[in-house]
Amino acid sequence: MLTRPLALCLTLCAALAPGCAACDGPTLSEQLATGVARLTVLDAAALLVIADDHAPCAFADATVQAAATHSADIGRQGTRRVAFEDCTVTFDAPTVIQEDCDGVQWTATGTVTLGGALEMTGLLTGNDDAPVAPHTPDAARLELSARFDEFDLVTSADDENHLTHHAGALSFGAVPRLAALDRYPGICGAVTPHVAFSDIVWDDARLTLHTDRSALPLALTVPSSSLDAQTGQGPDTENHLAGTIDIDGTVTPLPVAGDEGLDPAYDRASFVESYQSCVDETADDAPLRPETDVCPGLDRLFAVRTGQAAVRTLAAVVDLLEQDDACGFDAPGRAPVIDGAPGQSGTATTTIAGCTVALLSPRAVHTDCTGETLTAQGAFTVSGARTVSGVVDETGTFVIPAGDRPLVYDLDVFELDDLRLSADATGQTVAFSGGGLAATVERRWAAGPDGGCAVKSPVLRVDPLTMSGVEATLVSDELTAVLDVSAPALFAVRGRWGDDVNALRGDVTVDGVSYSLFRTGVTLEPYYTQADFDAAWTCDEALAAPVSFDCGP
Repeated sequence: MLTRPLALCLTLCAALAPGCAACDGPTLSEQLATGVARLTVLDAAALLVIADDHAPCAFADATVQAAATHSADIGRQGTRRVAFEDCTVTFDAPTVIQEDCDGVQWTATGTVTLGGALEMTGLLTGNDDAPVAPHTPDAARLELSARFDEFDLVTSADDENHLTHHAGALSFGAVPRLAALDRYPGICGAVTPHVAFSDIVWDDARLTLHTDRSALPLALTVPSSSLDAQTGQGPDTENHLAGTIDIDGTVTPLPVAGDEGLDPAYDRASFVESYQSCVDETADDAPLRPETDVCPGLDRLFAVRTGQAAVRTLAAVVDLLEQDDACGFDAPGRAPVIDGAPGQSGTATTTIAGCTVALLSPRAVHTDCTGETLTAQGAFTVSGARTVSGVVDETGTFVIPAGDRPLVYDLDVFELDDLRLSADATGQTVAFSGGGLAATVERRWAAGPDGGCAVKSPVLRVDPLTMSGVEATLVSDELTAVLDVSAPALFAVRGRWGDDVNALRGDVTVDGVSYSLFRTGVTLEPYYTQADFDAAWTCDEALAAPVSFDCGP
């Protein structure tokens, strides 16, 4: 979760100790206030590290995670909140709570009682390992409070400058800046040590200040404070410390004249390099390089996936309507209307009006030559027509297909109820509910041994396909997303049709935002090869050898 980057923030705060460079205030009280305030931010960063992964007083604790609350359903945009309270951690002996990239150790002793909340806003994924997919750099917000009992924190790099907390309480808010992930650039899932601290409040604290400026420790009371700080770079401030702090009854406004910020030795490039140098680039939470906090989210990817799934689903509906005994085009009692004289060119049109197909369990749509079976489940209602063009036979009851493109379907598929296919090549499923899909679909026929158009191939041309009022539920191993989708006019080709191969074009609207699929790399099937596509259907013994689309009556 937040441990490693916040620990890096803790490490980088080592320069906040009130050494000579940090204490050039014009008065003794201002020097003291600045030094204590800087060490206070250091302590706040340390408390975040403890609260992140030192169970049971940690946001990552299994019990805390199990009690998480959500502001929306899984698959929707929302906020996930985890919290704990009055949880006591005791370090009976000096305990290393973190070690930074340079081997500098942070050691805690004493007792601290913690309470806090972590809110993360984004897509609620349903994945226990990554329950939220944030898409803004400020999506993580923390509130933490601590009560101290002889608590101390010391860094091995500077063990002379620190505070001992005999009693009292400290509370604050923190917003770490999130960066885009290398694995999913649309997600702001990489935590950085650029942290905005707000409302840092001391409450009746009794402290001892240990400093290399004095041979003797200095006992202090800090009745109150109101501080804000920024480690690294924030949206509005950088290396910033401001507010007020009351030490022994003297309230000092910060910053003081001539102040050099939170860390007097701060350099932006060095700050960034110091934490990026030890990032595991192979980890799932590794940030994109160069680092950016611009995270557009996953909706563009979802637009592609739902567009692909809509075409796959329409194609499966076409296949089901060629088979279904109740709603199919060849179901008993359903006869075509012939337009044309026997022996002449004509059409045969078969219609369906408001017929509901209910697939209560997965039904095989087809099994290809490789043994792969596509299944469908759910329900839908369909109206539409199938038109076959060719030569009307001598009885005038059917049409012999002419050419390789004799078959056109005009379909309106509505009242969708969790209609979904088996997983696609990406391992994802997309279920459609509500609304409807409408499309005109053409199918290519291949030649049989006698040269006639005898075999319905899987090659389809869809133009246009519209979606309206549809709720799409995308499920993968990593997340669940529930999306409101629509599309005014998609164009797709399954297989090869003229100059188009495995094509998908058009616009898809996801949750009110339109995304264009007219981009390089967007295809109908993500792992398509012509050889694999052909191998999946050309085992049909009714095909001419070699396979040909040059056929006629």
